[in-house]
Amino acid sequence: MTLDREGEILEEKYKLVRELGEGGMGVVWLAEHQRLGRPLAVKLLRADLAGSTRTLRRFHQEAVAASRIGNPHIVEVLDLGTAPDGAPFIVMELLEGKTLFEVLRETPVLPVARACDIVCQVLSGLAAAHAKGIVHRDLKPANIFLTKFGTREDFVKIVDFGVSKIMTGEEAMQLTRTGALLGTPTYMAPEQVLGRKDVDHRVDLWAAGVILHMALTGKRPHEAPSRNELLTVIVNTDVQAFRRLRGEVDERLERIVLRALTRDVTKRWASAEEFRDALLPYRMAAPAYAAGAPTPALSFAAVREVIGRSSLASMPPSSSSPPPAAPAPSAPPSAPPPGGEATVAAVLPSPPPVVSVPHPAQDEGPRVSVVWEIEPIRRSAPLAASPAPAPGTSAPEPARPSLAPLWIAGLAMATLLGVVVWILLRT
Repeated sequence: MTLDREGEILEEKYKLVRELGEGGMGVVWLAEHQRLGRPLAVKLLRADLAGSTRTLRRFHQEAVAASRIGNPHIVEVLDLGTAPDGAPFIVMELLEGKTLFEVLRETPVLPVARACDIVCQVLSGLAAAHAKGIVHRDLKPANIFLTKFGTREDFVKIVDFGVSKIMTGEEAMQLTRTGALLGTPTYMAPEQVLGRKDVDHRVDLWAAGVILHMALTGKRPHEAPSRNELLTVIVNTDVQAFRRLRGEVDERLERIVLRALTRDVTKRWASAEEFRDALLPYRMAAPAYAAGAPTPALSFAAVREVIGRSSLASMPPSSSSPPPAAPAPSAPPSAPPPGGEATVAAVLPSPPPVVSVPHPAQDEGPRVSVVWEIEPIRRSAPLAASPAPAPGTSAPEPARPSLAPLWIAGLAMATLLGVVVWILLRT
């Protein structure tokens, strides 16, 4: 049962205004900083979990992991504290917008450019996390928040590092036993399903591939009637080609997605940066940012650089026309909507239980979905060719450069040399 904390002030700074929603580990509140008047989000650990040492460590790890990354695409953690009744809490920036789960529930198939733009931002955030030795391990549409940043729509913020893995440094944490199943089944890589202890950052790249596959096709890469059968399919079945499901997806983009979803870890993308760079040519041009707002690492200039490094044969044809409308989605599958299933924590080989945990509801103001056109990238125009001579005439001789400047320069040097010699003779 959730305590009624409305009006409570935490550490004489954060006043709880109203409850926003409840997740697997905590309750999220709209709060206000008493001195600054700034609206914030406060996540309090659920009372029924406060007695678990492992859960307390995970809750603390979520704050530590998110705060140390320091990237615009990672939710900003501002403080960590303890309520008067002993419940730990995390103070975060307040995000206004929608999760990708909510967007895909409304529009199961996104325009190619928009889908690639969102996943490119996700990969930028993952690259920053991986550089600090942090693996998210539960990346899914419900943990990808789309907000407005300056004048930029669809700006990505990755949230919920509660089951992340810190792989480096003295504070390296391993809170999962070998054989444990931790994550959300639809987005789990085969090595994650098998409960291997040595999983690394490439499980996040697999999850990003699953999300992109679903945004492009409206379907999961693996389907099964039950959760246990789904886990078996993920481990034993290769993802099939999917271009037939979406005419706008070319062969190169299909290969990019399938490489992220290969079961052989060594053949997967080696890094989030490598995966992101491959997607850049398909990404929409980012709109201008408001003055003073930091510009994200992935700019349109980077798209030009990638295309400049690539052969024309390997690039998709560019077009100045807006992306074609997505085809009408087929009848929804009987399985729950993508991203909606709860994170599962269980131990194999026992069948993982179905845990029903509602995702925190977000305040949804009136939002405008904007799809930007990609400006066609053109090479510099070649120099204009000289007109061909008329038939029966010879081509005119090219103009010879004048020698006058050379004579003038030589005379000046001779005069200077004479003056120097005269001075030396006088002394």
